[in-house]
Order: sequence, then C-alpha cells, then structure tokens
Amino acid sequence: MVSHFKFYARTSCICLAFLFFTTQGVEGSFYQDKARGWFWYEDPEVEMGDDVQEVTQTQKDQNEKSVQTEVTTAPNYGEQLQKYKKTLEDKKAKALMSPTYSHVKDYMTAQKDMSDRASLFSEQWQRVVITTPALNPEVKNPTSHYISHVKKDEDRMARQAALARMAKTYGLFLFVSNNCSYCKAFAPVVKTFAEAHGFEVIVISLQGSVDADIESLFPSIWKNNGMAETFGIQSAPALMAYSAKDDDLIPITYGATSLDTLETNVMALMQPQEKDDGGENYA
Repeated sequence: MVSHFKFYARTSCICLAFLFFTTQGVEGSFYQDKARGWFWYEDPEVEMGDDVQEVTQTQKDQNEKSVQTEVTTAPNYGEQLQKYKKTLEDKKAKALMSPTYSHVKDYMTAQKDMSDRASLFSEQWQRVVITTPALNPEVKNPTSHYISHVKKDEDRMARQAALARMAKTYGLFLFVSNNCSYCKAFAPVVKTFAEAHGFEVIVISLQGSVDADIESLFPSIWKNNGMAETFGIQSAPALMAYSAKDDDLIPITYGATSLDTLETNVMALMQPQEKDDGGENYA
C-alpha cells in the first residue's frame, strides 16, 4: 500500500513539473512579442499545390479569351452598311424585274425602313449642330434675315479697311486701246473703285491715243513702251496691281467686269500677299 502511494506521488510530481515548464514556454512567447496583444492571429501560409496553380492559369486563359472575343465581336458598321445597301438594291431589282405583289411590298417595306433611318439620322444631326457651337455654321455665318445683315455690314467694313490698306502699297495699271467699247464701259468702274478705296490709277494705251471719255476720267496716261509685252497683256481692257516697293505685279482682271466682281478679285488675289507680309486676314 505504501509503495503504491509513493508511485502515484512520484508520477504526480513529474506531471506537475512538465506542466510548469510548458506554461513557461507559452508565457515567454507572449512576453517576448507582447506588442502583438492577446488577440493576434496570423493566417497560416498556404502552399499552392499543382491543382490550384492549374485552376488559376485556366482562369487567366479564360479571361484573355473573353477580352479577345469582345474585340473580335465589335460591330463592323462599314460592313453592315454595305450589306444593308446591297439587300435594298436586291429587293429593288427583284421588284422591278418581277413586280409581283409580294416583291413590291417587300421592297417598299425595306425602303420605308431606310427612310426612317435617314430621318432619325437627320434629327440627331440637327441636335448635335444645335448643342455644339463648333459644328454650327450659324454661329459665324447667321442666315436669319434680321441677323444676316449685321454679318454683311461687318464683312463690308472689314473689306473696305483691307482695300484701303492695300491702296497704300499698290497702284493700278489700266491697259486700254483706242476705239474699244469695253474699255469705255470698264473705265468708269475702275474710277469708282479707285476713288472708293484710295488707289492711284495709271492708264496705259496699247496703241495710239486714248479715247476722250477715258482721258477725262484719268489724268495719268502713259504710252505703251514695252510694258504690255513685259506683263503679257495681249488684249484690252486689263487691270493690274503693282507695288513699286516690292516690285510685285498682280493681275486683277482680263476684260471688263462689274464693281462687285472687281472688289472680290482684288480681295482674293491681293489678300494672300498681305498675309505673307504679316497683315491680318480680313476675308
């Protein structure tokens, strides 16, 4: 009985000692890393097996295929339009060549669909123009009657300013010939234009004397001393703009023309010269 008691006592002491050292190890771990706190939890590292890696790679391949499918399945509107037009033409040809009730009705239905699409396109176009100033020509060139005259007045004033500035650099050579009815009719137009914008005009007679009607309009009349040949003038009337400063000759018109056309020609032909010189564009 005593021996059994000693055996149990010894065994109990050994167990208590083992528990003591085990507890010390746990407590030591906490005190060594107490910043983690009581509730620190770390996920265990999971090693991906071959099966998991294969699934991941398969998913990646499927995603790439999905993206490629979206790109390749994007609608090709150009091809759709060509097919639509061809279908309409085929229905039209069938209705013309075989005008049965069903063929004509089929073509009329297709034509109505095209008309509806065109109407919708036109409506959307108008909405875009109204809501997008950069695409609205009415912003810079109004067509309303009560507004368009304002634009015309602005253009006229800008044109007059540009022509007056040109007159400071350029003079006009009017080539005429004797007994030329067109020269007599054109001379007053040139006179009006020159006085309106300040151009100096020199009349050059291709042959002989100048008609009295023309001579009464322009005091400066020169005889042809080879200038007509130099400038390539072969018939009259002809009007040239010349700048002694730049030694620049610009043909304005060959033959008689109206005052409006004369102004338009001068602006169109002389404006680029002004822009090259760094002037403003008044066109």
